[in-house]
Amino acid sequence: MTIASITHRAGPAWAAPVFLLFGSLLLAAGPTFAEEADSDAENAAEEEQEEEKSASGETPTIPIEVEAKELRVQPGHTKYGEEVLRDMPLGDGHLSDLLRLNPAVDFARESNLSGNSATLRPDEISIHGQPFYQNLFLIDGIDTTNDLNPAAAEDIWANPQIVRPNSGSSPQGYFIDMNLLKSIEVFDSNVPAEHGGFTGGVVAAELKSYEGENRYSLRFGMKRDEWEKFHAIEPSNTNDYFNAKHTPDYLKRNYGLSMQQALTEDLGLTLSASRRSSSFAQRYEKTISLRGELVSCPRNPPCKLSAWRELTYEDKIDNVMGRLDTTWRDHKVGLSFRFARRRHDGLTATTYDGAFEKDHDGYGLTGDFDGRVGPGQLELKLGFDNLADELDSDSNVFTYHEYAEANTADEDPMYQGAYGDSKQEQVRVTLKPKWTMDPLPAPFGGEHRISLGGEMRYTNSFYERPTDVTFFQYFCLQDNGNLGCIDKDGDGVNGPGDEFLYRVHNYYAGKVDLHYGEWAFYVEDRMRVEDFQFNIGLRADRNSFLENLDVAPRLSAEWDVFGDDSTVLIAGANRYYGRSFMRMQLNDAIYGWQDRTIYCNDNATTSSHKCTYRNGAWFTNGQRFTGFSNRTGISNLDTPYSDEWMVGWTQVAGPIQTQLQFVRREGRDGISRKYEDQDGDDDSEYYYTNDGRSSTDSATLSVTNETPLKLGPTETTFTLALNYKDTDNNNQSDDGYDEQIEEELIYYKGRLITFDDLPAWDYNIPFGTRLFWTTKVPSWDLTWSNFVNWRRGGTIARDSGLDYCPDGEIKKTRSSDRCSDGSYNRSTAPLPDVYQDFDFKSIVTLDTKLQWAPSYAGKTFFVKVEVNNLFDKKINVSRTATTYSRGRVFWLEVGIDF
Repeated sequence: MTIASITHRAGPAWAAPVFLLFGSLLLAAGPTFAEEADSDAENAAEEEQEEEKSASGETPTIPIEVEAKELRVQPGHTKYGEEVLRDMPLGDGHLSDLLRLNPAVDFARESNLSGNSATLRPDEISIHGQPFYQNLFLIDGIDTTNDLNPAAAEDIWANPQIVRPNSGSSPQGYFIDMNLLKSIEVFDSNVPAEHGGFTGGVVAAELKSYEGENRYSLRFGMKRDEWEKFHAIEPSNTNDYFNAKHTPDYLKRNYGLSMQQALTEDLGLTLSASRRSSSFAQRYEKTISLRGELVSCPRNPPCKLSAWRELTYEDKIDNVMGRLDTTWRDHKVGLSFRFARRRHDGLTATTYDGAFEKDHDGYGLTGDFDGRVGPGQLELKLGFDNLADELDSDSNVFTYHEYAEANTADEDPMYQGAYGDSKQEQVRVTLKPKWTMDPLPAPFGGEHRISLGGEMRYTNSFYERPTDVTFFQYFCLQDNGNLGCIDKDGDGVNGPGDEFLYRVHNYYAGKVDLHYGEWAFYVEDRMRVEDFQFNIGLRADRNSFLENLDVAPRLSAEWDVFGDDSTVLIAGANRYYGRSFMRMQLNDAIYGWQDRTIYCNDNATTSSHKCTYRNGAWFTNGQRFTGFSNRTGISNLDTPYSDEWMVGWTQVAGPIQTQLQFVRREGRDGISRKYEDQDGDDDSEYYYTNDGRSSTDSATLSVTNETPLKLGPTETTFTLALNYKDTDNNNQSDDGYDEQIEEELIYYKGRLITFDDLPAWDYNIPFGTRLFWTTKVPSWDLTWSNFVNWRRGGTIARDSGLDYCPDGEIKKTRSSDRCSDGSYNRSTAPLPDVYQDFDFKSIVTLDTKLQWAPSYAGKTFFVKVEVNNLFDKKINVSRTATTYSRGRVFWLEVGIDF
């Protein structure tokens, strides 16, 4: 069962956006001028009062909003206020660290590993089983989600890409410092029609604004490896060191300053700046195979000698954010600005030793207007954001010299160089009008509250390689095994004269642009009739990239059972359409920017290196040329979507508020990739498809006390959240939209199934309990916060290495192609693989934070000590190796507010 949708491929893409733009501007301007005559006398009186205050020496005030509740919990919607942001043990202070409180939010099992504490990249999140790159991130109401290449989210400490966009682009366009925020809202179900461009959920951050009082703050924090209990074995894989997954030697620091300052009588400025930095030791291994006469080991096979290169990496995140707030003719007008940069070092590979530096930059502006226009309230936002990933390498040439195979010297290695520079960028302009009409009468004494709005975005994305990158590969004229080349030039040593140039691979400079426009229009009616409220919304989205018109209904109903807001029942049915990404159009262009020339040499002793007829072509004049063309077939894609059914219950009993919700999400048309050989030339092209499918059942329960519990001199507030989730997903890897989904049947739990019915491979913690409480002792200026997190390990399914035969036999090995009765032959059709469950252990952790903030002479000094995983619990969280969760970690922060 699915919710109906409408999809077509034609129509003028810009007609509706242009109409929306001019219509919103007319709405903003026209009624304002019409109201001027009626309000002149009132404005004059107000101005006279302000002049009298100024003459008498009174300080003018800027209108502000006071938030009544710091933590609001409703089914599908949670708001975290400034007090929660300040008290929650946040560790590195990322936005995703706070979201550990939310029972609808999941993290990868390997998101919190012991041994990689030095990196600063935030963890990714999944909401109700949807892909982590299909969430919507907002700052001050503007979409700041990063669509550069978010599904390839791992840090590129190693192996930058040459023929595709680089990874390392988090879905979060800005790595926000939590100290800069006023609040965070999370919408995980019954999401209003105002929001689109996600299949998971919405995370909306609001920057701090001027609050009518001049204030300043300074802070400094530190974390170091001596304050952490590590549970990490020496990696068996060199890349565990190399990719910054094993960093037990580090020093982290964070600095911050902020100010709130009145600039004029009615203009206030909020400005915050911060830096988080990490310096950590890292190394990579070059394994050299040597003969027995050089080291003490048997001659055959040759033993291995490891040569290590020690490195010091730097990882920094800088944030500068602020707002200007004022009023104009009783309308609120604001301008927010944001800048965030993450810069870190890297090494091209464990082999190619050229270093690089990678920047992820984001900067943007949002202008917002909020005021009465005609018979209603108009909110108008105009945003600009620029997000970019830039790779700056030491070299644009990398080489392989076979003669240096046994050379451990840094100055003359076998592999040298780096993969050159690259840049990928996303520039987006956004216009968002929303007009909410005054209440209109409804039947039976009720009322309608209708909102009309839309969103228009223009996005320019590009990938650029500014200079050519070249690979030179040299082979021996006569190979000497693991010791390089046999002396062929008569100089008595193994050297460059004993090899020849075998291959030159050119990766050419180029730039490819992707321009697309998006528009959306929505209408929503919140109708109240006696004890019932109905929220009826409809959102239509279209973009010029996929050229789909996506119509999404948003429906929910609430029943106030006793008419006093103590017991409320909620139900909803909604559809959410997701995002598209520049990666899908860039791959084919970038892949074609290359060619390869292979050389031969008649003096070579290896037959494959001689000038001869090979692989259907002659090596003419000592070389053969190979070109590369577009590998991407035509992909006619639908927009990914998820359908949601939700029921919930809210109960207020005295100071205790309880929320319960059940959510079912069906994800469809997820993007994946498929290879096909269309022309029979054995050169498969790949096509993006809509084969991704998922199904998730979620139940969450939240209990909170809105009024502090007082016991002696203490005041305690708490939130208890429990969750259950079961997700099936045919995406069984971390390749995102480059996943190649298997189509054959597999044998699992006594029956043949498709991959759709397998448990999700990650972001699938089935049971969890989160308890967060804060105890304050005002007379001692003391605040003590604790967060208990219990996660049940859960189960995944993985290939057992066994095969299933039609007669029910489970083959213990795949060495034979036939079943025992000869009825099934792998040479004509593959045997179904047998999948078996793999269980993870459960873990309970306690994070605690103690804050002491005494005041003296109008200044508040504070000291914060935070301990994550106080009792040092750990489990193995890897699916294939021994990788432990993070042990006990200490943080220290000091500062002053004045």
